[in-house]
Amino acid sequence: MRRISLDTSTHSFKLQYCSSATPAIAGINYAHIATIKLSQFDSNNYAEDENESIPAASNTWYDKIVNSYTTSNGEYITLGSILYKSGSTSNSVGLDFQTQSTSLQSPLIEHRDSTTYESSFFMTKQSLTAGNVTDKIRWMGESTNARVKNARLISYKLPTLTETTEAEFAGSANTQNWSQIEWTVDSSFTTSDVAATFQLYNHVSGQYPISGDGHISDTIGLLDTTKNQTITVNPTDFRDLNGNWRIKIKGAKDTDMPFELRVDWIEFKVTVSDVYRLNVDNSFAIDLSTYPLSYAQGFEVLIRYNVTDDAERWFLKVFNWTASSFSSSAFNDTAGHQPVLNSWNDYAINITDNWTDYVSANGTLLIQFSDEGTAANQAIVGIDFFSVRTIIDGSRFALRNSSPFTVHIVAIWIVNSTRHQRYSANFFINSGEEIAYIRLDILLPEGNFTSKVVTEKGNMSIFP
Repeated sequence: MRRISLDTSTHSFKLQYCSSATPAIAGINYAHIATIKLSQFDSNNYAEDENESIPAASNTWYDKIVNSYTTSNGEYITLGSILYKSGSTSNSVGLDFQTQSTSLQSPLIEHRDSTTYESSFFMTKQSLTAGNVTDKIRWMGESTNARVKNARLISYKLPTLTETTEAEFAGSANTQNWSQIEWTVDSSFTTSDVAATFQLYNHVSGQYPISGDGHISDTIGLLDTTKNQTITVNPTDFRDLNGNWRIKIKGAKDTDMPFELRVDWIEFKVTVSDVYRLNVDNSFAIDLSTYPLSYAQGFEVLIRYNVTDDAERWFLKVFNWTASSFSSSAFNDTAGHQPVLNSWNDYAINITDNWTDYVSANGTLLIQFSDEGTAANQAIVGIDFFSVRTIIDGSRFALRNSSPFTVHIVAIWIVNSTRHQRYSANFFINSGEEIAYIRLDILLPEGNFTSKVVTEKGNMSIFP
């Protein structure tokens, strides 16, 4: 016996024999060769001593090979082999195969031929508990001419036979907003002490959980046992888009006897939230002829609303045409607005960072007004106005020609206590026409001031 490492090529193993006398007189019978692949066992521990040993004294026991290792609970096979010769046809060699200082085989052997080696093989099967174990082969010679060599010991743990039974159950539920799931299984087995696992399939992770929500384990036997679990965190993870769910039950036991799973009933019960949610969406078109985007610096969204419940905040979001979703990341206020109960509330936000992402090429803005989240109480929301204003870096003059003639505007004056500034202009307004005149170079002063619009004929309109 010997432990060796093999590659994936073809290998040959032989038992050879010869006769020391006339051919065909000697013979052998019951020759067997076995190779054992050690990787199929839980563990193996090996020791060898190939050197020839000489006794210092006759009739004295010596350790030839010692194999010490740590075990776990289980069944072990221990094998040993050694070559020996007594050195005399009238003397013997003693061998002692031991485990934990207990002799398992102790042959005393006398040779027919004093000059050749013979072999001895040892094997035992034993149940070992977790701990430290020492196996050894000891030897002694009745004379100091005795010799031993090629001593080998191996111990490997036999695999445990395990029987399993498994079943999967499927069902369907609604697709509403769930606040929790309570799933229950009542089952038993046709044998005792079965390690049972109950799993609820998670459609978000795409697998059966091995711990936490959706996983239950226990040891169950012949009596019906009810196991249940309540899931309140992301309960909708355990259904697909159509509300379908799956439960798997598995039982395993270290035994060579098959057994059956018995399921009395399975329940999948969901609790639907009594929730209310409101989203108000509206589109606003910027008049690009009046407010060219090249003049714009951003937008202001304003809403005046009344709500009969102040338990949650309200939010304004604008559609981001680049990201194709509603967002508030570019706003001056993303914390929302806390309303005053049964009062008109003014809420405004400015879009100044990356504002071009929030307006389409044709000047359209999509605005969404929504509550903070799902609420248990129903509320009534009233909206007085909902609007968008363009922020420009400059001044806008809204002018109307009330005369029966077309007028030619040639100048605009901005006057206050410290400033008297004329700005040249050149545009026409037809009779009855209203226009918006935007100037990026006219920045209106703070405080009180007067603006004057002057026509080609010297007519003047003053706006204090």
